[in-house]
Amino acid sequence: MTDEIPERPLPATKRPAAIAVFGPPAAGKSTLCRALLDPARVFRLREHVSGQTLRATQTTATSLGWIEPDEVARVLHEYFTSDATAPDSGDVLLDNFPGTGDQVHQWLSIMAEAAPGYRVVPVELDAEDSVLLSRAACRRVCADCEPDAAGEPRLPAAIAKANPSRCGDCGSILARRPTDEPRTLAHRILRYRRASAAIRIAFADHGLPVWTLDGSLDQQRHRALLTRLLTNEQGG
Repeated sequence: MTDEIPERPLPATKRPAAIAVFGPPAAGKSTLCRALLDPARVFRLREHVSGQTLRATQTTATSLGWIEPDEVARVLHEYFTSDATAPDSGDVLLDNFPGTGDQVHQWLSIMAEAAPGYRVVPVELDAEDSVLLSRAACRRVCADCEPDAAGEPRLPAAIAKANPSRCGDCGSILARRPTDEPRTLAHRILRYRRASAAIRIAFADHGLPVWTLDGSLDQQRHRALLTRLLTNEQGG
């Protein structure tokens, strides 16, 4: 794992980028994505499926939910077909996707058909388990700022300076994510550890090297690298 901006030059191209930001829970994926692009340009799978699907695949301490491949394929195809043909189409960040090697192959196959003009860049944001557990214990969500079809907001909320129990944006009482409960979180981290090698191998099978960033370090350097990837600047 490295937090250094790689020395190899980046490709000089004006093609829009689809950057997959994946990693274990609490690695900082959503925070990084929100710091880079307008929220409208960040793809999150759960925001494109029905409440019924989300409720049927909710994560609990004993069951880690997973959206069915056919539904994933439908969402990806619809999203990138409409995005690739939109007048303002451009760079997009995929927050916490893909989550398995099979999803890598599925997504890249759909991209080749629906959005061949995009260049795909996989970025893994990772950290030691102790960092993930500590970070998840502190983060809170706001149900008012982030309405969720299954009643489970996921994005880290802004915390009010005067009152840490309230949202810094709307003043509502903050809550802990149910999936950050220690037992559930430990299972989620383990699931990612078991899937991560297959994700990297799947990207490698398509000739796509994974840029790995240390999620425990300052995100300013992460933003610098991803900004270069988005703007296609040459690096040396």
